[in-house]
Amino acid sequence: MSQITINLTDLGLIILWGALVTLIIYLILVLRKFYFTMKEIQEIISVNKENIEMTLNEMPSIAKNLDEITGEVSHDVQMVRGTIDAIAQKSEVAAASLEDTGDLITGIAAIIQVGLFIKNIYEKISPKKKRVI
Repeated sequence: MSQITINLTDLGLIILWGALVTLIIYLILVLRKFYFTMKEIQEIISVNKENIEMTLNEMPSIAKNLDEITGEVSHDVQMVRGTIDAIAQKSEVAAASLEDTGDLITGIAAIIQVGLFIKNIYEKISPKKKRVI
């Protein structure tokens, strides 16, 4: 019987070579998948080449339309902002006048209460006369 001795260096090299072979196989599989993906992309581009060219030709007009729309929206927003400011000012004026009206109503209510108080005192002091019909 022959005896074979494997030391730790040999075992480490075997493990490293195994990991390297596994890494190379994995890299080959990834590159293969990348190749097929690129092939599909090329097919899609070749099938839709006319549509892509048409879209690229229309891009300047699309960008121009976007600029016009952006300008119009900006103008409209500024007009609305002015309207909102005017509404806010009128609301403040209305609120101030309501506060003044509230003070007026409070004063009128106080006068009515004083009148009712005087009426109640008068009714207590003077006896009621019965009417004869």
